[in-house]
Amino acid sequence: MLSNHRINTLSIARRLSESGIDRKQAEVYAEAIVDAVADAFSQQGKDPATKDFVYNQINIVRGEIKDLRADVNTETGALRVEIESVRGEIESVRVEIESVRVELSDLRGEMNATETRIIRWIVGVGIALGGILVAGISALVSVLV
Repeated sequence: MLSNHRINTLSIARRLSESGIDRKQAEVYAEAIVDAVADAFSQQGKDPATKDFVYNQINIVRGEIKDLRADVNTETGALRVEIESVRGEIESVRVEIESVRVELSDLRGEMNATETRIIRWIVGVGIALGGILVAGISALVSVLV
């Protein structure tokens, strides 16, 4: 019976993990393999160490590994699609950031031009007020004299 035979689940989990399967999944699969073998042993009711039994179990495990590889390949493909999607989003954000930089640069130019116009206007108003003040003082002096 199974109690006379020990299956090294740690070894199975390590091998599955090394083949690219997530560590937790590998542990679950190793336990599932042990359970399947234990069920097979209990259903046989005798020492399962026959050549046919071993080959049968090997074929079962190979089938499960094949299924696991297909699952890993499917998940890998889905992850690749997701990564490409994220890359596309990142590139969109980069383009948007560059657009904002250009707009900021344009706004800085407009602000500088506006600042220059305001300074010119203030200087012009100052000169005009100075002229009016000089004219007013001249008029006052001529009236007083």
